[in-house]
Amino acid sequence: MTIGERIKEIRLYKKFMTREELAQSLNCSQSTICAWESNTSLPQLPAFLKLLNVFHISCEEFMKGVEIE
Repeated sequence: MTIGERIKEIRLYKKFMTREELAQSLNCSQSTICAWESNTSLPQLPAFLKLLNVFHISCEEFMKGVEIE
């Protein structure tokens, strides 16, 4: 699983959030969320830390199942 796939999985199946809701929570655009989920870009560290906070999970929990290439 990629980081983008993990973001989408948590957003949809654990937090039941739309892209719009997540974007508002992170103060970014829906296209940014789409880019992350499609792996065309990755969140920078400050955005990643906000993402963990919005999802209420640790980095370790987020990274479960993510393959690092």
